[in-house]
Amino acid sequence: MLKFRPYKRIDAPIIASWVTSEWEFYEWSAGILGDYPLTPEMLNDFTDRIEKDDTCFQMVATEGDRPMGYLSMRYADEQRTEIHFGFILVDPGRRGTGYGNKMLGLALKYAFELMRADRVTLKVFEENSKAYRSYRSVGFVETGETEVCEINGKKYRCIELEILADATKSSPVSHTVPEDGFIRNIIDTNRLSYAFQPIIDSSTGEIFAYEALMRADYEGAVLPVAIIDYARRYDRLYDIERLTLFNVMDIYSENRGLFRDKKIFINSIPGWQLNEKDYADFYARYHELFPYMVLEITENTEFKDKELAVLLERSARDGFELAIDDYGTGYSNTSSLLSYLPNYLKIDRLLISNIHEESKKKHFVKSILEFAMANGVKTLAEGVETFAELKTVMDLGVSLIQGFYTAKPSMEISGDIDEEVKNEIISSSVRGSNQDIRQIYTPNGEKELPIMRLALERYTGILIGQEELTLVGNTRYSADMSIKIKDGTKCRLTIRDVFMESIQQLPCIELGTDSELTLVLEGENRMLKFGILVPESSRLIIEGEGNLQIRSQGVSSFAIGNYWNARVGDITWRGTGSLDILVEADEGIGIGGGEFKSSCGINLLSGTARIEPASSMAIAIGSVKGDLPITVSDCKLRLDVKIEKGAGLGSISGKPDIRILNSNVNVICAGSNISAIGCLEETSGSVNIDTSE
Repeated sequence: MLKFRPYKRIDAPIIASWVTSEWEFYEWSAGILGDYPLTPEMLNDFTDRIEKDDTCFQMVATEGDRPMGYLSMRYADEQRTEIHFGFILVDPGRRGTGYGNKMLGLALKYAFELMRADRVTLKVFEENSKAYRSYRSVGFVETGETEVCEINGKKYRCIELEILADATKSSPVSHTVPEDGFIRNIIDTNRLSYAFQPIIDSSTGEIFAYEALMRADYEGAVLPVAIIDYARRYDRLYDIERLTLFNVMDIYSENRGLFRDKKIFINSIPGWQLNEKDYADFYARYHELFPYMVLEITENTEFKDKELAVLLERSARDGFELAIDDYGTGYSNTSSLLSYLPNYLKIDRLLISNIHEESKKKHFVKSILEFAMANGVKTLAEGVETFAELKTVMDLGVSLIQGFYTAKPSMEISGDIDEEVKNEIISSSVRGSNQDIRQIYTPNGEKELPIMRLALERYTGILIGQEELTLVGNTRYSADMSIKIKDGTKCRLTIRDVFMESIQQLPCIELGTDSELTLVLEGENRMLKFGILVPESSRLIIEGEGNLQIRSQGVSSFAIGNYWNARVGDITWRGTGSLDILVEADEGIGIGGGEFKSSCGINLLSGTARIEPASSMAIAIGSVKGDLPITVSDCKLRLDVKIEKGAGLGSISGKPDIRILNSNVNVICAGSNISAIGCLEETSGSVNIDTSE
């Protein structure tokens, strides 16, 4: 009897011997496997390439122990409802005897009954009329889709054929798929193994947990669905449940160092919980690890009341957690969520697939997230396969992420995910999910705060009313954040490696009225869009050995000071590091503002400063109008002013009093109406340069 089993590496020499001509090789492989001739190594290299891909499988038709046919099966869509057959090959000695059709019938039964496909497709060269007629005789029909393949400089037309599940019901195939005895032996000898897929924390990009995915400890691809199907038909589901729980926790126990106390998610079969005797044994062996164990229950299978009560009692009493799997596509939906009240809710991948393009999915998932959040349930997006899907579910506020985009299942326990993907997660998380809603953090006596932690917790603002505080950041990631110094507060704020980006047109740092801020720089610090707002009744002092870079943008913008038409307070720079400012705006201010309050001014007393306005109208250092004292002392200053109208160091229509002492000042101007140093429209004011160049 013709039977079906997974491909083994020892099959390679036999299968390779079936292809004896160059044309047959390219017609069969379309050049995908390499160049003629076909070798066993080429087949096994293909096996290596798809080993960790659970969407592609190699299968062999056998009579007795000898291979008689070969083909590959691949899920062709994200929903896994369509399977594509490829590399279809029959032993030349059996061609013309009906073996090809029998093998296809067997493969279709496998695809439709075990893999639950709705549609199977394959492709055939137009010139291969014999294969075309064979496929049509089985029931395949043309889809109307064609493509042109180029092989060795020649072009060939390739025709796509399909067959639907309903089309095979009138002529069922009676062959066994796959060999029951083969799967029985896997269960009897406990030859089950497990791949582990990381589950990622959406706020940090770190591995939060692993899901154990059943495999067979056998050379070849044995579909888990085939094992479950056999177990269901022969009343072996309890054996699968017991073996899986004990096997996975054995692996976890023996590899604590690799798992690093992360959670382990284990799929449980509804209705087949461990009996009291086996559970007592399970508890005795692993109860110390129960805080790390999460049992997954499929959402679309309802429990009997007694079974559910036992599960909930064990979970509450013994300390393991529960998750609902595949949530959102079953019939019980919210009712089952209310019944289980689980710790985790895994949103089915059918809802996640292309969610960025389908508003209905987005709204549905958002309602699930809101319900879960209100009830203290963590949410997990399953089957995330693209950055667009990742970004969308993160914007919606999902807690955890699982999918091929973040990490594929592996027989080895991964220590971390791809660094580039991790950076994407962190960057997306830091930017927040809904910037229309501001969440403000108020320090309560803390001496030091990690600004990244606040950003990851969705805070978008910090309100400081204490005398001293240190904010610690990470120069690799920007935090969408604004800092406000309370009115009347005198504060010494240290920022260390802080990278901030203003939101909702707010400055990165804003001084309240009648406040005084001493800003101490440590390390490398950056501010984007807007810088530091100093209102007329306040005072800013910047010091420290660190550096500060400000990139300010907008219709009207500033780096340090206030807007074009606003009054500004006192500003002093006495840092020993560097200050680097770029302003891109229609009306731009580097350091200064519209007009200074009496007795206030600008003091650059040390370090290095470089200021570059790139605006229609701009002032690098100074004011638009009014009296203004400016002191540059013991400082290296470079102004690169490329604007239509404005001033480098001074004012447009005010009366600046400029003193330059023991400094190196370099002013480069380009534009139609600019004053390098002094006043553009008034002749009054003064410039005093002493011991400087």
